[in-house]
Amino acid sequence: MTLKIPVKPRPQAAVAVHARRPGPRPSAALAVVLALVMLGAGPADWLPEAGAYDIPEVRHGRYQGEGVGLLPIEREKLATEIAAFVINHHAEGVLAAEPVATTMAERLLSLALNLDPRNRAAMVADFQFRRGVAPDKIEDGYDAPVVANLLVTRARFLREQAGEINAELARFFLAAAMDIDPRNEEAVYQYLLLRREGQEADWNVLTGGGERGGVAGD
Repeated sequence: MTLKIPVKPRPQAAVAVHARRPGPRPSAALAVVLALVMLGAGPADWLPEAGAYDIPEVRHGRYQGEGVGLLPIEREKLATEIAAFVINHHAEGVLAAEPVATTMAERLLSLALNLDPRNRAAMVADFQFRRGVAPDKIEDGYDAPVVANLLVTRARFLREQAGEINAELARFFLAAAMDIDPRNEEAVYQYLLLRREGQEADWNVLTGGGERGGVAGD
């Protein structure tokens, strides 16, 4: 009798497949830059446009004339405080092209530059926002309630002065104060009275229009 011894099949040798790992692929933006460099394009030809922020260039301030009831040093201080508030509280929103933050920055910086066209803080912030750069924060800038109170106080003074230019500037101060701090009851009340009389602030006079989002005064 023949014994049949079962034979186990020999395992096949595992075939190691060494797949070639793909190397890191350049980003699409880098590929575009490299292509443009090879074509001889300069940096200004390929840099993307900054966010939605845009205001008219101010060379001669609207509120610099002799009829304005504020001294140059007062206009300079107000412009600095307004610009500092924008830089400290709305820069991130502007760079992200958020409509409300962008509209707020356009209004307030336009106001600051029309008060003092050579104001350092306002000029630097305007330049950097146009290029999508975050301005450095101003350490001694006032918070919203303080800035709003400052504007309400100056608006009250301007409304006591003669001339339409002072009345117009007072309207902008009250509108800005209400936008900056909607909890400021005096700013809200005084501005709503003006609106009821058809004398609300026309921001297009300063910003040139093109608003992207509503703020408290709208």
